Amino acid sequence: LNAMGRAFLPRARHVLGELETALLGMVDLSERIHGLVTVACIPSAVDNFVAGVVRDFHRRFPSIRVRLLDQSAPDILLSVARSDADFGITYLGTREPDLEFERLVDEPFVLACRADHPLARRRRVRWAELAEHDCVVLAPGSGNRLLMDQGLAQVAAKPRWTCEVQHVPAQLSLIEAGVGIGAVPRLALAGGAGSSLVGVPLVEPQLARSVGIVRKRGRPPGAAVQAFHDALVAAHRPRGRASDTV
Repeated sequence: LNAMGRAFLPRARHVLGELETALLGMVDLSERIHGLVTVACIPSAVDNFVAGVVRDFHRRFPSIRVRLLDQSAPDILLSVARSDADFGITYLGTREPDLEFERLVDEPFVLACRADHPLARRRRVRWAELAEHDCVVLAPGSGNRLLMDQGLAQVAAKPRWTCEVQHVPAQLSLIEAGVGIGAVPRLALAGGAGSSLVGVPLVEPQLARSVGIVRKRGRPPGAAVQAFHDALVAAHRPRGRASDTV
């Protein structure tokens, strides 16, 4: 080494030492955190919103167990309020003073149909056009149905249903079997039962739901819960967008 290199060498060794210490600290942290994280989750988000996060989280924190409660949106609010779940993943916001909702992504509703259906090759479909086809719809009382009923209040021609179900996965299975077509959240088609179906944007109006995390306000999370929360946020919140909690 020349004189400049010899002068820089101690600083380089110091920087590398700090980096090694930080990396060892991360490994040590992953080994030291233990516990159980209980998450209530809407069924349509398990496959495409949570499964990959759980897989990667387990690799990083093998001593933390994750329990998923696949529930309807109203039941998720109850589970979080009663502390049966550490937090919930849902699309139904809350006005309860002791709960807070942290928005992660906005998810539009799309038309789900088989590739051989006449509407499958369309660039977009108007909601009113669904009245001309057999539809598989969600039952009244479900959170998705509530959002759609509110958004379609001014649409004269409503979808004509042939079959009614409680949850999106069952809806997708019936659509795939050829019973009819249906409006579903876009992420529901990303995998599982809806992976072979076609999704066509629905317009006039454009409806969307906000998927996020609901938890008790003012309840400090444990280390394991905070680690899983951070993993979810890192995986799904768009880069550069600040926290949106109400």
